[in-house]
Amino acid sequence: GMAEWRGGVQCSSVTQKLYEAIWTEILAGRQGDLADFGLVKEVLQIYQQLGAREGDEQGEKSVYSTDFAAPFVRHTYQYYLHEAEELMSLHDCSGYVTEAHSRISLELESATKYAASDTIPLLCGACEHAFIAQQRGALQRYFDELLSCEERKEELWKVFCLLRRVDGILDQGRKTFQDLVACSGSEAVSAFFESQDKADQKGGGARAASAKGFLEVLISKYKQFWGVVRDCFEGDATFLASAER
Repeated sequence: GMAEWRGGVQCSSVTQKLYEAIWTEILAGRQGDLADFGLVKEVLQIYQQLGAREGDEQGEKSVYSTDFAAPFVRHTYQYYLHEAEELMSLHDCSGYVTEAHSRISLELESATKYAASDTIPLLCGACEHAFIAQQRGALQRYFDELLSCEERKEELWKVFCLLRRVDGILDQGRKTFQDLVACSGSEAVSAFFESQDKADQKGGGARAASAKGFLEVLISKYKQFWGVVRDCFEGDATFLASAER
């Protein structure tokens, strides 16, 4: 029963060994080996049934949290931070983005087989911090680079989907996008008026059509960047606002 478990198992030396056994099983699964997640789930369900630790009158520290969830999330972050750095050194940014998406998805999918539901958001945060926040410099530069590549919309969408997982990381990208829209619009307008001046100098009487042509230039640019927001940023309101400023 629970009393026997508390008396015979809930001591530091045994709980540490038990955690190490659980961690080893989970690592096996991450590395593609056969892992008995069903057994891990059974042990963790017992942890949850034990409730608060003895002596914790406020009930703030559960056995599940202290003996598994807290160290598990911490060690998972360290594990994936090392893996993220290794992947960044082995792949270009395009390859890294693909690998990061895959690693995060697989980890969360596996964790649902054994961990309590309230552990999943913590685990997700640890993975995102390791794969995204800690690699933000290279990923932000890559995002900015892709903004100017019309033919790489799908890759831009993939990077957007990765970066939006972490608050604040897309702020720089929104500013870069806003500057790109403004610069592109200014260049298009300047080119239009330059062509109008040349037409006037030739005596072509093109001024009558200039208002219509000017509006067509603006609408063309708006459609171009609205297409980027729709196709690459899934209609994100903040990027749309950047395009309309």
